[in-house]
Amino acid sequence: MEKKIKIFKIGSCRSSINEYVLPDIDIFYNYDFCHSTKEVLQYIDFMEGKKKLNKNKEMQCIMDNPEAYDAKYYKKYYDEADIIYIEVSSIKIFEYDSYYYSQTRYRSFTENSNNVELDTICYSMTLEQLENDIEEIKKRINKPVIFQGHYDVSRLVDKNFNKKLIETRKLIDNALLNSADYKIILKNILKSPSIMLSKYNESDFNHFSEIGYKTIGEEFNKIVKKILKY
Repeated sequence: MEKKIKIFKIGSCRSSINEYVLPDIDIFYNYDFCHSTKEVLQYIDFMEGKKKLNKNKEMQCIMDNPEAYDAKYYKKYYDEADIIYIEVSSIKIFEYDSYYYSQTRYRSFTENSNNVELDTICYSMTLEQLENDIEEIKKRINKPVIFQGHYDVSRLVDKNFNKKLIETRKLIDNALLNSADYKIILKNILKSPSIMLSKYNESDFNHFSEIGYKTIGEEFNKIVKKILKY
Protein backbone atom coordinates (compact mmCIF):
# COMPACT_ATOMS: atom_id res chain seq x y z
CA MET A 1 0.00 0.00 0.00
CA GLU A 2 1.38 3.40 -1.04
CA LYS A 3 2.06 5.98 1.64
CA LYS A 4 -0.67 8.61 1.85
CA ILE A 5 0.14 12.30 1.55
CA LYS A 6 -1.16 13.72 4.82
CA ILE A 7 -2.81 17.14 4.90
CA PHE A 8 -4.06 18.97 8.00
CA LYS A 9 -6.73 21.56 7.15
CA ILE A 10 -7.66 24.67 9.14
CA GLY A 11 -10.44 26.76 7.67
CA SER A 12 -14.14 26.74 6.85
CA CYS A 13 -16.54 24.98 4.48
CA ARG A 14 -14.98 26.78 1.50
CA SER A 15 -11.96 24.50 1.73
CA SER A 16 -13.91 21.24 2.09
CA ILE A 17 -12.38 19.63 -0.99
CA ASN A 18 -11.63 16.10 0.24
CA GLU A 19 -13.86 14.57 -2.44
CA TYR A 20 -11.89 16.25 -5.22
CA VAL A 21 -8.25 15.59 -4.36
CA LEU A 22 -5.97 12.84 -5.64
CA PRO A 23 -6.57 9.34 -4.23
CA ASP A 24 -3.24 9.36 -2.39
CA ILE A 25 -4.07 12.59 -0.53
CA ASP A 26 -5.66 12.27 2.90
CA ILE A 27 -7.08 15.49 4.41
CA PHE A 28 -7.67 15.61 8.17
CA TYR A 29 -9.90 18.47 9.32
CA ASN A 30 -9.33 20.67 12.33
CA TYR A 31 -11.92 20.42 15.11
CA ASP A 32 -14.12 23.32 14.02
CA PHE A 33 -14.31 26.02 11.38
CA CYS A 34 -12.31 29.22 11.66
CA HIS A 35 -12.00 32.20 9.32
CA SER A 36 -9.16 34.54 10.34
CA THR A 37 -5.39 34.32 10.73
CA LYS A 38 -5.77 35.13 14.44
CA GLU A 39 -7.96 32.05 14.91
CA VAL A 40 -5.43 29.93 13.01
CA LEU A 41 -2.61 31.05 15.30
CA GLN A 42 -4.85 30.44 18.31
CA TYR A 43 -5.53 26.84 17.22
CA ILE A 44 -1.78 26.33 16.87
CA ASP A 45 -1.42 27.69 20.41
CA PHE A 46 -4.07 25.24 21.65
CA MET A 47 -2.33 22.28 20.02
CA GLU A 48 1.07 23.33 21.34
CA GLY A 49 -0.29 23.90 24.85
CA LYS A 50 0.56 27.62 24.84
CA LYS A 51 -3.09 28.55 25.32
CA LYS A 52 -5.86 26.54 26.94
CA LEU A 53 -9.63 26.70 26.94
CA ASN A 54 -11.16 27.52 30.30
CA LYS A 55 -14.52 26.48 31.76
CA ASN A 56 -16.25 29.76 31.02
CA LYS A 57 -19.40 29.67 28.92
CA GLU A 58 -17.99 32.12 26.37
CA MET A 59 -15.58 29.44 25.10
CA GLN A 60 -18.57 28.58 22.90
CA CYS A 61 -17.62 31.71 20.93
CA ILE A 62 -14.40 29.98 19.86
CA MET A 63 -15.68 26.58 18.81
CA ASP A 64 -18.69 24.32 18.92
CA ASN A 65 -18.91 22.07 21.99
CA PRO A 66 -15.54 23.24 23.43
CA GLU A 67 -15.56 20.68 26.25
CA ALA A 68 -15.17 17.93 23.63
CA TYR A 69 -12.06 19.48 22.04
CA ASP A 70 -8.94 17.35 22.56
CA ALA A 71 -5.91 19.44 21.58
CA LYS A 72 -3.49 16.49 21.89
CA TYR A 73 -5.59 14.38 19.51
CA TYR A 74 -5.51 17.08 16.82
CA LYS A 75 -1.85 17.84 17.50
CA LYS A 76 -0.99 14.26 16.51
CA TYR A 77 -2.48 14.71 13.03
CA TYR A 78 -1.06 18.23 12.76
CA ASP A 79 2.44 16.92 13.52
CA GLU A 80 2.11 13.98 11.12
CA ALA A 81 0.94 16.13 8.22
CA ASP A 82 3.20 16.63 5.22
CA ILE A 83 1.41 19.85 4.32
CA ILE A 84 -0.86 22.26 6.21
CA TYR A 85 -3.84 23.70 4.31
CA ILE A 86 -5.16 27.01 5.66
CA GLU A 87 -8.14 28.98 4.41
CA VAL A 88 -8.38 32.67 5.30
CA SER A 89 -11.80 34.14 4.59
CA SER A 90 -12.17 37.10 6.95
CA ILE A 91 -10.26 40.10 8.27
CA LYS A 92 -12.84 40.77 11.00
CA ILE A 93 -11.49 40.05 14.48
CA PHE A 94 -13.51 39.48 17.64
CA GLU A 95 -11.31 39.49 20.75
CA TYR A 96 -12.17 39.10 24.41
CA ASP A 97 -9.96 38.28 27.40
CA SER A 98 -7.01 37.35 25.13
CA TYR A 99 -9.11 34.87 23.12
CA TYR A 100 -10.10 35.21 19.47
CA TYR A 101 -13.66 34.30 18.62
CA SER A 102 -15.17 32.66 15.56
CA GLN A 103 -17.54 35.05 13.79
CA THR A 104 -20.27 32.45 13.46
CA ARG A 105 -19.90 31.06 16.98
CA TYR A 106 -19.76 34.54 18.50
CA ARG A 107 -22.91 35.67 16.71
CA SER A 108 -24.77 32.53 17.75
CA PHE A 109 -23.67 33.09 21.36
CA THR A 110 -24.72 36.76 21.45
CA GLU A 111 -28.08 36.03 19.81
CA ASN A 112 -28.96 33.82 22.76
CA SER A 113 -30.70 36.12 25.26
CA ASN A 114 -29.61 33.90 28.16
CA ASN A 115 -25.95 34.77 27.61
CA VAL A 116 -24.30 37.82 29.16
CA GLU A 117 -23.16 40.60 26.83
CA LEU A 118 -19.40 40.54 26.32
CA ASP A 119 -17.23 43.64 26.08
CA THR A 120 -15.63 42.30 22.91
CA ILE A 121 -12.99 44.20 20.93
CA CYS A 122 -13.92 44.16 17.24
CA TYR A 123 -11.69 45.41 14.43
CA SER A 124 -10.67 44.74 10.84
CA MET A 125 -7.09 43.74 10.07
CA THR A 126 -4.86 45.78 7.79
CA LEU A 127 -2.79 44.40 4.93
CA GLU A 128 0.35 44.67 7.06
CA GLN A 129 -1.26 42.79 9.96
CA LEU A 130 -2.41 40.03 7.62
CA GLU A 131 1.03 39.71 6.07
CA ASN A 132 2.66 39.59 9.51
CA ASP A 133 0.29 36.83 10.63
CA ILE A 134 0.94 34.80 7.47
CA GLU A 135 4.68 35.06 8.09
CA GLU A 136 4.14 34.05 11.73
CA ILE A 137 2.00 31.07 10.70
CA LYS A 138 4.68 29.88 8.26
CA LYS A 139 7.36 30.27 10.92
CA ARG A 140 5.35 28.42 13.58
CA ILE A 141 4.38 25.53 11.30
CA ASN A 142 7.80 25.14 9.66
CA LYS A 143 6.54 22.88 6.87
CA PRO A 144 4.82 23.62 3.55
CA VAL A 145 1.60 25.61 3.95
CA ILE A 146 -1.00 26.07 1.22
CA PHE A 147 -3.09 29.18 1.84
CA GLN A 148 -6.50 29.83 0.29
CA GLY A 149 -8.36 33.14 0.31
CA HIS A 150 -11.99 34.04 -0.26
CA TYR A 151 -13.60 34.64 -3.65
CA ASP A 152 -13.17 38.16 -5.05
CA VAL A 153 -16.55 38.69 -6.70
CA SER A 154 -15.76 42.01 -8.36
CA ARG A 155 -17.44 40.76 -11.51
CA LEU A 156 -20.73 40.57 -9.64
CA VAL A 157 -20.97 44.17 -8.40
CA ASP A 158 -23.82 44.75 -10.82
CA LYS A 159 -25.83 42.41 -8.60
CA ASN A 160 -25.44 44.84 -5.68
CA PHE A 161 -22.86 42.76 -3.88
CA ASN A 162 -21.47 44.47 -0.78
CA LYS A 163 -18.55 46.55 -2.07
CA LYS A 164 -16.89 46.60 1.36
CA LEU A 165 -16.69 42.79 1.26
CA ILE A 166 -15.15 42.98 -2.20
CA GLU A 167 -12.34 45.14 -0.78
CA THR A 168 -11.94 42.73 2.13
CA ARG A 169 -11.48 39.79 -0.22
CA LYS A 170 -9.01 41.73 -2.36
CA LEU A 171 -7.04 42.54 0.80
CA ILE A 172 -6.80 38.84 1.69
CA ASP A 173 -5.67 37.98 -1.85
CA ASN A 174 -3.01 40.71 -1.77
CA ALA A 175 -1.69 39.48 1.57
CA LEU A 176 -1.43 35.92 0.22
CA LEU A 177 0.24 37.10 -2.99
CA ASN A 178 2.78 39.09 -0.97
CA SER A 179 3.54 36.63 1.83
CA ALA A 180 2.41 33.06 1.11
CA ASP A 181 4.75 30.65 -0.68
CA TYR A 182 1.88 28.47 -1.90
CA LYS A 183 -1.56 29.97 -2.42
CA ILE A 184 -4.91 29.40 -4.07
CA ILE A 185 -6.28 32.69 -5.40
CA LEU A 186 -9.88 31.86 -6.15
CA LYS A 187 -10.55 34.67 -8.62
CA ASN A 188 -7.83 33.19 -10.85
CA ILE A 189 -9.40 29.74 -11.06
CA LEU A 190 -13.17 30.24 -10.65
CA LYS A 191 -13.79 31.87 -14.00
CA SER A 192 -17.58 31.51 -14.21
CA PRO A 193 -19.15 32.99 -11.03
CA SER A 194 -22.71 32.06 -11.91
CA ILE A 195 -21.68 28.40 -12.12
CA MET A 196 -19.13 28.29 -9.32
CA LEU A 197 -21.25 30.06 -6.70
CA SER A 198 -24.55 28.21 -6.93
CA LYS A 199 -24.48 25.72 -4.09
CA TYR A 200 -27.52 27.22 -2.33
CA ASN A 201 -28.99 29.90 -4.59
CA GLU A 202 -27.87 32.38 -7.23
CA SER A 203 -27.56 35.25 -4.72
CA ASP A 204 -25.22 33.33 -2.37
CA PHE A 205 -21.72 34.69 -2.96
CA ASN A 206 -20.08 32.87 -0.05
CA HIS A 207 -20.38 29.18 -0.93
CA PHE A 208 -19.46 27.04 -3.90
CA SER A 209 -21.16 24.61 -6.21
CA GLU A 210 -19.80 21.11 -6.81
CA ILE A 211 -18.00 22.45 -9.88
CA GLY A 212 -16.46 25.17 -7.72
CA TYR A 213 -15.12 22.69 -5.15
CA LYS A 214 -13.86 20.43 -7.95
CA THR A 215 -11.97 23.35 -9.50
CA ILE A 216 -10.38 24.23 -6.15
CA GLY A 217 -9.46 20.57 -5.64
CA GLU A 218 -7.73 20.46 -9.02
CA GLU A 219 -5.69 23.56 -8.17
CA PHE A 220 -4.85 22.09 -4.77
CA ASN A 221 -3.61 18.88 -6.46
CA LYS A 222 -1.30 20.89 -8.73
CA ILE A 223 0.24 22.71 -5.77
CA VAL A 224 0.74 19.49 -3.79
CA LYS A 225 2.52 17.96 -6.80
CA LYS A 226 4.71 21.04 -7.03
CA ILE A 227 5.61 20.92 -3.35
CA LEU A 228 6.37 17.20 -3.29
CA LYS A 229 7.85 17.18 -6.83
CA TYR A 230 5.84 14.29 -8.27
